[in-house]
Amino acid sequence: MVNETYTFIEQQAYDWIVKLETGAMLNGDEERFIEWLSKDEAHGLAFAQAEETWLLMQDASALPEIDLVPKSNDNSAGKVTRRTPSKWQIWSLAASFLILSFTLFFGNSLWIPITADYYTSTGERAEHLLSDGSIITLNTGSAIEVSMKEGSREINVITGEIYVVVAPDRQRAFVVQAGNMQVTALGTEFLVHKRENQDTLVVVTEHSVKVENTDNSASSLVLDVGESLTLAKEQKQFSTKKKVNYLRKTAWLKGKYVFTEQSLETVVTELSRYHKGKIVILDDSLKTLTLNGVLDLDEPYTSLQNLSYTLPIKVKRITPYLILIEKG
Repeated sequence: MVNETYTFIEQQAYDWIVKLETGAMLNGDEERFIEWLSKDEAHGLAFAQAEETWLLMQDASALPEIDLVPKSNDNSAGKVTRRTPSKWQIWSLAASFLILSFTLFFGNSLWIPITADYYTSTGERAEHLLSDGSIITLNTGSAIEVSMKEGSREINVITGEIYVVVAPDRQRAFVVQAGNMQVTALGTEFLVHKRENQDTLVVVTEHSVKVENTDNSASSLVLDVGESLTLAKEQKQFSTKKKVNYLRKTAWLKGKYVFTEQSLETVVTELSRYHKGKIVILDDSLKTLTLNGVLDLDEPYTSLQNLSYTLPIKVKRITPYLILIEKG
């Protein structure tokens, strides 16, 4: 009975580690975590052990050195034993890890709901009807600010991906700002994708748009239906506009991911955007496997299981937040 109880506590501790590390905490989870941690000393010990396991998975070199001390009696000379952490050490470790996790992983999830007018959490999509009749759909992990004024309609993409269906209004331009990229609708539907450390992308699915670089006033282009354009984060020039399959680019609106000749690593990276946790490919040789298909974004685990029928992989769900992919 004791072992069963402790195993359950260990499972809880690992669930908390994964949620903290991946930013998958929901509203109220912070308070629930602190309450769980303070409920029993065994919880703190299990949490400390779970952290070591997590660090081992991430990088073996990141593990702290094990504190080894010789035993005092002569018969055990040369033998070593691991020092049992004190209650204070356990609490200090847990508290430090909590603060670090909040700083590194909660930053965006804590401030986005405060500053954004509309936002979505991981795995969520949401459609919003604006006061002018325009419709904006937010993809997973997205946030926007909306400003509707007498002479203008402005959308600021804080992060993520949006699809816009613009309502006609000859008196007010409809402008989407995404970093240095400014997109002005010319009676149209289009997609804008902006994420940290990635190029900003615009894809036109109906009519046309005017695209400008606010960091380079001389840089401006008009895109027609089926054309896309990117603006590199550190550059002042647009890429060459190109034709794309916009039905694939907007498949997420129906909860689908359509791909051709993509590596397993690329596919997993995309599915990870919709999974409240972490997906890990354990064997590097699997990352370069190429595949084609259509996957369900609302069920990342099921989608990965379906891939295992045609690829030499095994998919294991360790917790609701951690999925492992290994050789089949």
